[in-house]
Amino acid sequence: MTFSREDYAQSLKEGREKAHSNGRHSLQDISMVMQAGLSAESVTNHPDWDRFLSMIQAAIEKTDEQRQGYRELLESSALVDPNEIQKIRVQLIICNERISAWKVVIDMPKELMSNAADAIDIMERMPSV
Repeated sequence: MTFSREDYAQSLKEGREKAHSNGRHSLQDISMVMQAGLSAESVTNHPDWDRFLSMIQAAIEKTDEQRQGYRELLESSALVDPNEIQKIRVQLIICNERISAWKVVIDMPKELMSNAADAIDIMERMPSV
């Protein structure tokens, strides 16, 4: 079973709500999220990150072309062998999963920085000891 990006986000949200239903947050967890956000910010402001993103984008485009080719093969009336159909379906699934994984990598720093902002907000609202 595969999860969509929305399923994953909903699962994270439910986990956070369950973990923090009592209104208490682990300082260690908050600190780690804040550090990850700072690290993500320093990475994304680096020219190597832009080069990395362009490489991922090129890989996404190449895989999307492959995926389109597999779709066209599946629509072909000349394809009748069930084993070949299954092989092409598997390749199509692999292409879809690769593209999904690369998109998660692209969005990861944004997610880390967003979560870091939430962690900072929680820290500011916590009563000082």
